[in-house]
Parts: sequence; C-alpha cells; structure tokens
Amino acid sequence: MISFAEVGRELEPSVKRLPYAQPTRDGEVILGNIPILDVHYGNVWTNIPRSLLMTLKPKVLEEFMVTIRHGEEIIYAQSIPFVNTFGQVELGQPVIYINDLLNVAFALNQADFAAAHGVSSGPDWNVTLSRP
Repeated sequence: MISFAEVGRELEPSVKRLPYAQPTRDGEVILGNIPILDVHYGNVWTNIPRSLLMTLKPKVLEEFMVTIRHGEEIIYAQSIPFVNTFGQVELGQPVIYINDLLNVAFALNQADFAAAHGVSSGPDWNVTLSRP
C-alpha cells in the first residue's frame, strides 16, 4: 500500500465544460449534432429528440433533406425517408428512424451508414433536417 503523498501532488480542482448545443427548430428546419455513433451497426445518432421531429408532423416514408457537416464541410446531403421499420426500404437504402434513446437517427438498411459516408461524432459534427 502507498500513502496519498506517494501518489503525487494535489491538483487544483477545476471543471471542464464540453461544448454542447441544444437542438433547435427554425421554421421547417431542425438543427442538431451527432454526439455518438451506434458502433455496432454504424448508425448515426443525433441529439434531436423525437418530440422535436414530431413538431414537423412527419408522415411515414416522407423524405427529408439530411445534411451532415463536419465543421463547415458538407459530408453528406441527401433526401432520406422517415420510417417506422427498416423493412420499409430496400437493402442498403438510407432511413431516418427513432433510436432507442428516442432521438432521430440515420442508418442504411443492413449496412454501415457512418463508414459508407465517412461520418463521425463530436461537437463539430452537425446535422440539418428539412423538407426538400
């Protein structure tokens, strides 16, 4: 066993703030970010809650323009249907769905969205969702 003194000098306490932007709606446009990926399947999970998407009153299979940016660079921009189940689209096709955390997510039916499109997560990964 060692003493506390042997561990090292005491550090001054400090709080690190992590950058985090709340998702917002501006008219028919929803802005959010990508805090995490579903690493098991390559799905892209956003911080946009289901309740915010529902304010747009989306219909099943209605397409929304999804733009994903890393900083100012557009990484992905395409219309994607909103689905209740992945079976509503062909294999390999993109979908917008509500994940287990009740947030908006993007996926490819039985494929890895993040790897296919070079998408990652973090405070500088942002998403815009709008009607085309």
